Amino acid sequence: MFAVVVYGLWSYYFARSDLPQPFRTALACGFALWGLGVIWSRLALGAHFVTDLIGGVLFGITMLAIAAAIVPSVVLDRG
Repeated sequence: MFAVVVYGLWSYYFARSDLPQPFRTALACGFALWGLGVIWSRLALGAHFVTDLIGGVLFGITMLAIAAAIVPSVVLDRG
């Protein structure tokens, strides 16, 4: 869940940033792949079962969707 939320938010923020397109794409993909790597490593090292990871990813995606919905209103309120 942590990997999905943290690296997913970083990926989302970079994808929506004002950086030049190649940097946005590279950073967003890099953070997304890093998050997937963390999830894979938890399974490969035997720290979690597949069902644990599926539940964590689903819960993380839910939190990520909520955070992504809140971000535009927070950015607009800064003025």
